[in-house]
Amino acid sequence: DATPIHNGVVLVQGDRITAVGSRATVRLPAGAEVIDARGLTVLPAFWNSHVHFIEPKWTGIDTADVARADSMLREMFTRFGFAHVFDISSFPEVTLALRRRIRDGQILGPDILTTLMGFVPPDGTPRYVPFTMPELADAADARDSVPARMAIGADGTKLFTVPITRKKPFPVMALDVARVATEQTN
Repeated sequence: DATPIHNGVVLVQGDRITAVGSRATVRLPAGAEVIDARGLTVLPAFWNSHVHFIEPKWTGIDTADVARADSMLREMFTRFGFAHVFDISSFPEVTLALRRRIRDGQILGPDILTTLMGFVPPDGTPRYVPFTMPELADAADARDSVPARMAIGADGTKLFTVPITRKKPFPVMALDVARVATEQTN
């Protein structure tokens, strides 16, 4: 929502952007390499709003070697300019560990927002998921489960309202359950 900066400067030191502003406000260090981008446009980093950390390679990421973790995140996100991602249904222990390590500066990667694991109606685990997902049976479940999920680090809630399961007809999440889950997402 910021206004464009005309005649702007982006100061990069090492692999980090350290300043952004107008030429009048950003001082260039002596001997800095200058890339003339006159007439061009520099955009902020990209968002990827649909990611998952469910592949086996993410197991143990909380203690993974820094070079390996950096490489995995670079391969999946940063090499494409993604500096922000929204994980929509992954294993909480993986996503929260990644986010913590990035925020603590241990590894290089995008800012991660997450829903943690999504919620399904009873018997609603999608056919492609090899484990039972958390179920919301009624509005009381939603009233309890969603705030608990938010308290451990979720930034939003993913609801599988009509998941494609092995059995037909596909289960449908009751409207009152979806409504309460939505209201409880802060």
